This record gives sequence, structure tokens and C-alpha cells, in this order.
Amino acid sequence: MVRRVLLWGLWAALCAVMLCSCAGVMTQQPDADKLQTAATAYWQARTTRDWEKAYPYELHKSKETFETYRSRMEASFVKMPMNLVGVEDAVLNPDGESGKVKVVVRVEFGFPARGSYKVPVSDPWVFVKGEWLHDTGMKMEK
Repeated sequence: MVRRVLLWGLWAALCAVMLCSCAGVMTQQPDADKLQTAATAYWQARTTRDWEKAYPYELHKSKETFETYRSRMEASFVKMPMNLVGVEDAVLNPDGESGKVKVVVRVEFGFPARGSYKVPVSDPWVFVKGEWLHDTGMKMEK
């Protein structure tokens, strides 16, 4: 009887170890390729004014309703329309939980003369609960 209890205990402990090791493998780890992919999707949505696709990438989405976000973004876009040129150089910070990408956008203007120019932007991102989120650096109160 004691032998059977010991065998069941050993089997349960072995199952627990296997389960814990599998859980570690399944957790999302931050990497530069995933950051690049997230940033590209975000900036493609943002420069085409597709706020519904851009909003899920925002770090502050839990503190700002979609309608407020959409209104804020529309107001800023009217002042400076832009086209995405490219997203490059995804770099993870030493903490492993944040990073940045170089985003190049073409900003268009119409006054005093019509034209455009390319603007490189260093864009900060943070890794939260298995996904890369755009960090505006804004301090928002709920």
C-alpha cells in the first residue's frame, strides 16, 4: 500500500514538473521580429486612418475609450497628414520588456507652398502580457 502511494506521488510530481516546463515554453517572449511586425501593422493602420486597427496596439487602450482615441487621432491627422515610408531597425532595450523602432513617414503640407518631407521618428514600444504595445509616453489617468 505504501509503495502504491509513493508511486502515485512520484507520478503526480513528474506530471507537475512536465506541466510547469511546458508552460514556460508556451509563454510569449519579446523579440525584435515581433516588434517590427507589430510596429509595421500599427503604422500602416495609423497612416491610412484606420483607427480600429491601430487602437489595439495602444498601451493606454484600457484608459482611453476608442471614441476618445479616434477623435484625438483625427484631430492630429488633419494638422499633419502622413504616409508611411517604412518601419526599420527594431531594437530591444536591455530590460527585454521594451524597445523602439525607426519609423519614417512622409509628412505633407500645403502652406505656404505645397510639398512634403520625410521624417524619421524613434518610436517606443513595451512588451505587456505577450504582446507589443505602442507607448506614446503620455501619462493618462483613468
